[in-house]
Amino acid sequence: MLNVHAAPPPGAASQYRLLDLAACRKPAAVAPALPGPTFEAYGAQRRLLNLDGSGRCVLMDFWIARLGGSESPGMRVLEHRFMRVVHRKWQPFDTPLRWYPFAVQERRSGKTYLVDVPTEEDLDDFMVLKTGVPRVFTVTGWVDQQGFVSELALQEVTEGRADILRALSVLLETRAISGRAAPAAERARIRALRDAANAASPSTSP
Repeated sequence: MLNVHAAPPPGAASQYRLLDLAACRKPAAVAPALPGPTFEAYGAQRRLLNLDGSGRCVLMDFWIARLGGSESPGMRVLEHRFMRVVHRKWQPFDTPLRWYPFAVQERRSGKTYLVDVPTEEDLDDFMVLKTGVPRVFTVTGWVDQQGFVSELALQEVTEGRADILRALSVLLETRAISGRAAPAAERARIRALRDAANAASPSTSP
């Protein structure tokens, strides 16, 4: 089971709870080393997360790469590596996520949503990771075809998207108020979620 970060806040957000994707079973297989740090690859981050709801960890690595070893700011890009254990070995997979997602679960139905909401403060380098429009997904499952890299298929959610974004902003703010320091990236994420929710449903009160 996934762990809940905080008690239900008041208002519409109380229909959802924030899930801890890091609460997952770590594979016994030794994970590959992080890229770098070198001039060409640096700033690597890794998280083991329960993306598919199975309770098993998958690996998500992100790092900054300098294309061709160039010093030009315009030649920096965000690289990623997603892997899961299949037959006791780490194997790559694809998914459309741009950064580490958040997960919220609807209390009544038990339905879980992944929210992709990167901000430029996550890496402190707006050239490689920009604050984008938050996206909401449900997991449809693994797609495995012989000769192709596996894919964790996601279905983008449009109906009720504003409510989910607004709920996540409240849940993150509640978590910060309850004793967790809110770094710049978290504050930027809350603003991005609110702005997107209001743009999608301007008549709805927070």
